[in-house]
Amino acid sequence: MKFKSNKNTLYKHKTTITLLLTIVVGVLCMASYQSAINEISDLVLVPVAAKSMGSRTIVMEEDIKYIEVPKCITLENVSLDKEDIIGKYVKPYQSIAQNSLFYHDLIADKENMNDANLFFLQEGEVAISIDVDMKTSYANSILVGHLIDLYFLGKVNMNQGAANQAIVHGEIVKNARVIAVKDKEGNSIESDTELESNVLVVALSKEDAHLVGVAKAMGSVTPVISYDNISQSEATDYYDYYKIRNIILGNSLDVTLISMNEEEQNE
Repeated sequence: MKFKSNKNTLYKHKTTITLLLTIVVGVLCMASYQSAINEISDLVLVPVAAKSMGSRTIVMEEDIKYIEVPKCITLENVSLDKEDIIGKYVKPYQSIAQNSLFYHDLIADKENMNDANLFFLQEGEVAISIDVDMKTSYANSILVGHLIDLYFLGKVNMNQGAANQAIVHGEIVKNARVIAVKDKEGNSIESDTELESNVLVVALSKEDAHLVGVAKAMGSVTPVISYDNISQSEATDYYDYYKIRNIILGNSLDVTLISMNEEEQNE
């Protein structure tokens, strides 16, 4: 009888423990469920597009509205502050659908659009690129809005004979307006950047743009920061502004422009 009583007691203990474990697990499950419900119920406001926007569209304040989303949702690479969105452009070949989030990959500042359609050109102007490096950009000192002169370096044959050659150097464009400065990856160069200038884009008249195009093909064109008085008295083989323009365009009677190779241009 005593053995039977111990057996019944052990059975009751197992039943009690099982019941307690079931209750604990149930409480934990309920707590976890309630926590998940609370997270889902905890909503935050995020900005979305109030309408569909196509490529190169500037985002205005009226183009933004807010919707509620659960706080637990991970929003990566998304702009959550409208101040970071207003004034940005929809990137070329991209679009933003109505009610879509503003993903970083879809919008950009005007300076970082890499879109020639956004260059600030006046009537009758064209954009021309000039290759530069740390040295010729004055250590990144040439920025958007600056005025620069463009100088040509080339080689000519004196028409008395092919053996009589000379290097010519001089100003070909005055006060070219810089409208973009980019590094080799197309990123905009700012005054406080650590990037290295690789390309200047300048606004020129069609006549000057043609001149610079020929000059780039026959020699090298480099920027010079604009100033009023250029001393020419000690220059060697210096040709004045109008003379060197005529040489490049093939209108000179006494000299003929010949192409310089890359090594000569870099000397």
